[in-house]
Amino acid sequence: MGIVDFFRSFKSNFSNEIYYYEDADSKKQNKYQLNSYEKTFLDGLKTVLLNNRINKNIRYGFLSNGTMYVCLDGIGQIGRVKLRGRKFRMQIMHMSDHFENQLDVTWIENITFDECIVNISRWIDFVKNQK
Repeated sequence: MGIVDFFRSFKSNFSNEIYYYEDADSKKQNKYQLNSYEKTFLDGLKTVLLNNRINKNIRYGFLSNGTMYVCLDGIGQIGRVKLRGRKFRMQIMHMSDHFENQLDVTWIENITFDECIVNISRWIDFVKNQK
């Protein structure tokens, strides 16, 4: 079974308490409740983090366009993903090839949900480099 098949059949064993919504603006919080893609993505991210022995709380919030940003306690933001609307997109953070100690970001546009799941590994690579 591949990683995408695993997440498609994944049944969440996590309570909502492992995810912490960061934005104190209650209007925004009501507008952006986790949809099924976002919940599955966060569940999958938590599973991959634990499989890599990274036991950090996940914090998330939403930008005004519905893009979800994801942070880990003690590390900060590890990426952004938009899993709303017709076109999904995902931000991958990585160290710059040109400047020492500088972060670069790459956006993958018009990505499928399956591709988002596969690219969680790139977020894990970033987290491992931040430790």
